[in-house]
Amino acid sequence: MSKLTKIVLQQEVLDLDIPDITTAFESNLNGLQECMAKIEEELERIRLFPDRQGKECEYEPLKSAGCRKDKVFSSKSLQTTKGEAPDLRIIYRYDDTTDTVRVESIGFRVKEKPRPDHDPYSKAGQRIIQREQERNKRKKGKAQEVIMLCLSC
Repeated sequence: MSKLTKIVLQQEVLDLDIPDITTAFESNLNGLQECMAKIEEELERIRLFPDRQGKECEYEPLKSAGCRKDKVFSSKSLQTTKGEAPDLRIIYRYDDTTDTVRVESIGFRVKEKPRPDHDPYSKAGQRIIQREQERNKRKKGKAQEVIMLCLSC
């Protein structure tokens, strides 16, 4: 039996992205349920083929962070409409050493350039940068603790 890749939704996805998607469907419960089912189906495909599903992100900071983008239709009717493009994006990173997918952002595609802050790519980039800054602060704080301990010896 093969081991399944672990999928981790970053806290911001749960706290911000999913509620944003829910708001977009306001009084259309069936549409919301269909959209969430489409997202779940795509996450399952990502779980099965994390390093092949979607495409590598082309722009910084997502590119250097190893992010991939996956395009998803929010509904079957949109998917079957000729000329329509997938309207949702899932931005994720795959760590093959731990066999873990970390979903950085899920949201509706924004066609504006430059990308606004509420675009899934922008949100993922901002979140990655913020986590890196927090990680660096913690490292700096630990290094200062070690220095203080050494000085008190």
